[in-house]
Amino acid sequence: MAEIQTHTVTQAETEMRRKTNHLTTVCIASVLFIACGLGEKPAAPPQKVSQDTEPQQSSVSAGKVTDKIQWVFSAPAGVYFSKSEITAALYVICQDEGGCTREPPKAVAADPACNIGKAEKRDHPANCVSWRDADAFCRYAGGRLPTMKEWMAELNAGGDVPKPWNSAQKITCDDLVWAGMHRNGCGKDGTWPVCSKPAGNSASGICDMSGNVWEWMDVTPEVLKASDDTRFLKGGSWRETSPNHFSTAFTRVGKAYEWDASFGFHCVREK
Repeated sequence: MAEIQTHTVTQAETEMRRKTNHLTTVCIASVLFIACGLGEKPAAPPQKVSQDTEPQQSSVSAGKVTDKIQWVFSAPAGVYFSKSEITAALYVICQDEGGCTREPPKAVAADPACNIGKAEKRDHPANCVSWRDADAFCRYAGGRLPTMKEWMAELNAGGDVPKPWNSAQKITCDDLVWAGMHRNGCGKDGTWPVCSKPAGNSASGICDMSGNVWEWMDVTPEVLKASDDTRFLKGGSWRETSPNHFSTAFTRVGKAYEWDASFGFHCVREK
């Protein structure tokens, strides 16, 4: 009888162990968020940040960039513009703080006309940037790119201020950086330091809204669909030989991922 009783207990234990092992296997393979039999949540796995995700705005980091930008209120546009095109030095600060693309494409780094990362071009516009780069910087700095409506409102100033870009006045290198007489960059074959042509300032005193570099415009629903990669630039650049390219009516078409040594940007903010 004892042998039969002993055999019965061993079989029960074996069955229990089989069931327990099966339950453990099911729990391990499960994707439930509650640990099996413990009533506790397992540690959350590390979150992966997509490389396509826009940099998150930090009030501390953004302040460091924003405080170095001189903002000028534009009454015609109803927003504040950065007084100058965003400089290569400011873009490097944004890179160091993690708000902007750290490494430019190899082709950009190899282009002698590109300014970012070159000590001698710190006060030149941050060029060779795509729309995505420019948009990320402005948002990180607490603003955005200007819309075409805002840009044109400031440049036209209600038609009260005669400038080469809204009148028949002849454009010269006294007014803006262009390629007149087929001399790229007014003879320097590149950009100039920002605000080098005060005679060409806008009505509110904003520098280089025409000339030096083409400027990326913000996306607005009335202009294009959000899913479209088409983007627009205004203002002309150091490479342009036609006066028509500096007219407020002229718009250059590009793609959000394109860059060029003649592409740069201003930022705006609401307050």
